[in-house]
Amino acid sequence: MFARSSTLIVVLTAGLLSPAICWAADDAGGHEAGVRGDLAFWSLVTFVGFVLVIRKLGWQSFVDGLEGREKAQNDAIAEAESKNQQAQASLSEQRGLMEAIDEEVRERIAEAHRDAEYTTSEISASARRESELLKDRALGEIERTRDQALHELFDSMSARVVDQARLRLSDRLSGEDHERLISEAIDYIASHNAS
Repeated sequence: MFARSSTLIVVLTAGLLSPAICWAADDAGGHEAGVRGDLAFWSLVTFVGFVLVIRKLGWQSFVDGLEGREKAQNDAIAEAESKNQQAQASLSEQRGLMEAIDEEVRERIAEAHRDAEYTTSEISASARRESELLKDRALGEIERTRDQALHELFDSMSARVVDQARLRLSDRLSGEDHERLISEAIDYIASHNAS
């Protein structure tokens, strides 16, 4: 179909244009009208002969070449479209992977922030506990030191009071009063130790 229509178009075009070309050439050269008609006729005959020879000898290979070229171009276009679709699919897959990687990175960063906050709170809590322990130890040590100082003060005061009382009482008490006070003190200590 393609070969016949192409042949017809070429023959008609050549047939219509050949006389016009020849007449234009004759007008420029100044030849007579008889020569012009002969030239057009022989040009047409030559062209038709040329077309017939070409058709017999190489037209089919020319048409086959054109059809092969058209098929190769169509195949190349189809292959390019297929590769384009594959590239688009690969691109969308890669975008999906990149989005998944971005999401994973965001999750890991958020997890790192949570871990950092947890570690910070744990360190703060540990420092508070340790400072409370140190404070409690210091307060305990202060209280023991205070109690010890008060005990020493009371012992010292008791000793002075006893010494002062002994001095004053020794001037006023007799030996019999001394014995009586000693026996009362021993009885008092024994009754308190028993309970």
